[in-house]
Amino acid sequence: MADELQALLDRIHEEGVKKAESEAARILDEARAKAGALVEAAREESRRALEAAQRDSAALVSKGEETLRQAARDVLLSLREQLQDRLRDVAKACVAREVSGQSLAVLVGAGIERLASAEDGGDIHVLVAEKDREAVSQCLMARLGEDLRARTYLSPLPGMEGGFKLRFEASSVMYDFSDEALADALSALVSPRLAELIKAS
Repeated sequence: MADELQALLDRIHEEGVKKAESEAARILDEARAKAGALVEAAREESRRALEAAQRDSAALVSKGEETLRQAARDVLLSLREQLQDRLRDVAKACVAREVSGQSLAVLVGAGIERLASAEDGGDIHVLVAEKDREAVSQCLMARLGEDLRARTYLSPLPGMEGGFKLRFEASSVMYDFSDEALADALSALVSPRLAELIKAS
């Protein structure tokens, strides 16, 4: 009977060990499957994070390049504006210096003689800088005929530094040969060339 009991115990023990080994193998397989799924999920998450980082990096590079292009464009526009302002100032200073005194007086007289023939009579108003008033007055009195002298009125224009303006009353036409107008005209002629130089650089 002892042998039968021992055999029963051995069989129970063997079945328990097999069952435990089987359960252990199942748990191990489940653990391996879960670990594999976790590793795969981590790889997928890592791949998505890397793609997102690459997209963000590309967007930052693109935005940085666009910002640099905009900054370069702003610098060129600012430079162009400063050069045009400087050019205009130089042209204005040259006109004020060169077209004054006797040379201005001769220009005013020639302007009145030429433009008055196109107008239908009426008074002529000459506007000049205060500093040029005397020279222009003397030239007009010497140069203009009696009819033009009688219709011509000379006045200083506050703020004008050089050049002159002619206003014909009959037609309400104003001819502007002031330093400001001539400087604008000169700088407009040079500005397209200046723009070409800036673009070329």
